[in-house]
Amino acid sequence: MDYQVEILIENHDDFTTFLNTKIREYNDEHSPYHKESRQKGSVRPLNLIVTDHQQQWIGGITAEVYWG
Repeated sequence: MDYQVEILIENHDDFTTFLNTKIREYNDEHSPYHKESRQKGSVRPLNLIVTDHQQQWIGGITAEVYWG
């Protein structure tokens, strides 16, 4: 077998799309949790808001939660 390895230091949208598709296909086939997380309503927002004594936002974290 003969392989070629290429190193790029810039974006390559076609390769990124290819790799994301392959990873998703693998995860969907081997992990019911990954497949389930792609169903509508399975991903929920989570916001942790830090406020000061004047009720002004001063920081926090925003994320998405899935898998229960």
